[in-house]
Amino acid sequence: MRFVMAPMMPPAARRCDRGMEAERIPSPRFRAYGRAVSQHAAAPRDHAEAAPPRRMRAGADGPVNFGKDALRLFDQADQLAAMIHQRKRRDFQSWLLIGKALASAKAQLAAHHGTSLTHLGRPWTVWLDRRPGLRAISESDRSSACWLWANHEDVIAWRDALPEATREKLVHPATNRQAWNRHVRMLVASPLAKPPQPKPDLRCHVTRLEKIVVDLSSRHAALEGEVAALRETVRSLEAVAVGAMKPKGNGVAARAA
Repeated sequence: MRFVMAPMMPPAARRCDRGMEAERIPSPRFRAYGRAVSQHAAAPRDHAEAAPPRRMRAGADGPVNFGKDALRLFDQADQLAAMIHQRKRRDFQSWLLIGKALASAKAQLAAHHGTSLTHLGRPWTVWLDRRPGLRAISESDRSSACWLWANHEDVIAWRDALPEATREKLVHPATNRQAWNRHVRMLVASPLAKPPQPKPDLRCHVTRLEKIVVDLSSRHAALEGEVAALRETVRSLEAVAVGAMKPKGNGVAARAA
């Protein structure tokens, strides 16, 4: 197969062709379009009249009216969060109260501003800025605390069935969330299987036995006192009975002597 090269246009002809293209006159339609674009660009605009008024949501322009109980709850949760951040407090009930305060604040802010719980935006940021204790803890911890309060009934019932040593380890809401999800996955995987029995806690068993020993010792001491009192009563009754059984003559002779 042969390739034939097309003859090239001479330079002078190319220059002439470009000159002819530059001298072409635009069509009337193109000129009309250009005039319309120029007039539109040069025309003054009144943005206040051109832009439609933005529709405001109900309550978006005013502060949220939290109740006294809610404000008291927020202050208490803020103090507990500050203590947890400073590692001065560590218990499950504190995290539960923090989750309750966060969930209540989110619900009221969402209802006031007409937004969803997951997209509160600036109102949520402003609310957190006013409470440095809650602001200090991480977003993941706040999310886990909200989850803990949303499922607190099931979680507390599940925790009550656990050994005391295990409950002492489940303090942080994220730890409770992971353990709860693991428990739910296990139930879903084997719905007909019996839940595994918790292993006996030797420390709790020893503590319970010590309490039983103390109770038995106190009861033993009380019973010993009762036995001693009964023995004294028996001795007195025996003495009275022996005196009553002695003959009267011997008694008179003894008195005469």
